Formats: sequence, C-alpha cells, structure tokens
Amino acid sequence: MRPYKAKRLDNDEWIEGWLIACNTGSYMVESDVNVTDFLPEYHSEGIGCGIEDRGITDRYQAAEYGFEKGVNRTLELIPEFIQVNPSTVCQQIGLQDEDGNEIYDNMAIEYDDTEIGSGKGAGVVTYFTDQTLVDSPCYALWTKGGYLAMPINKKIIGNEIDNPEILGAKNV
Repeated sequence: MRPYKAKRLDNDEWIEGWLIACNTGSYMVESDVNVTDFLPEYHSEGIGCGIEDRGITDRYQAAEYGFEKGVNRTLELIPEFIQVNPSTVCQQIGLQDEDGNEIYDNMAIEYDDTEIGSGKGAGVVTYFTDQTLVDSPCYALWTKGGYLAMPINKKIIGNEIDNPEILGAKNV
C-alpha cells in the first residue's frame, strides 16, 4: 500500500510512497519500508559481532567496530528520501474507481449514480471537516453544487493540481 503521492522537486514527476515531513521539507520514500528489514540476522549460537574472529580484544576497538558495522548496515537498508513539493501531497482515501485505480484527494472524478437517485456529474475529492454536517471528518466530493457524499460509481478523470481548471468546481 502506498498511501501518498506528490510531485518531485527535482523533475516535477509524480511519485507514490510514504510521506516524511520535517523542518527541512517534505520527502517521500518510494519503496515499501518494513521494520523487519532493519533487524540484523543473528546466528543461533553466535554472540557479538565477530570481534573474536578478528582478534579484537580492546573494548574500545570492539565498540568502534560494532558502531561502524551498524552504521554501514543501516545505510545499506535505508531507502532514498526524495524531496517533494508539499503543495502537491495527496493522500490515498482507501477507495478505488471503477477501473481499480486508487483514489487520492485532489483527484477529479466523474460519477454516475442515477440508478440510486444521486444523479451524475463530476467533482474533486476533498477532505471534508465541517462537523456541523457530519460527525467526523471524511472524504467527500466537491461539486459545483456543494459537497456530495462519495459516489458509488466513479472514474478518475484527472487531478486538480496538474489541471486546476479541470472542473472549476472550487472556484464557483
């Protein structure tokens, strides 16, 4: 699962991955990171980090050796952090369109729910926080007529970041 997407700062291309936001900027890690990837492999009968095999008897040399091995192992496993434009960060909403594509906020979608009485049209996926209308924040569709509950039959037609004029719904 890749819960975020954003545009890279270096080439303006969309990437998907895990978001890391800090005081130096917003970054993404493209690979699926699993905590168990960082656990070292241990021999069932071995203790330590091989210092006996290397003839290290001084505890300071042993500590230095262990530290260097740990740093090198960590650097091998840590994926590349890619800086992204924070204004383009979109979060996956946990739904898919009729073609099986993951839907993210700021995506423009067409919907056709005429068989259940909701009609058809288009809108932009938005995180809706007005608790006077709903009990808790949720994703909704912003249309020219206002907010709409997420429709059942939907298809992605673009996104508001690359094409702010795609619907003009938020500018009405």
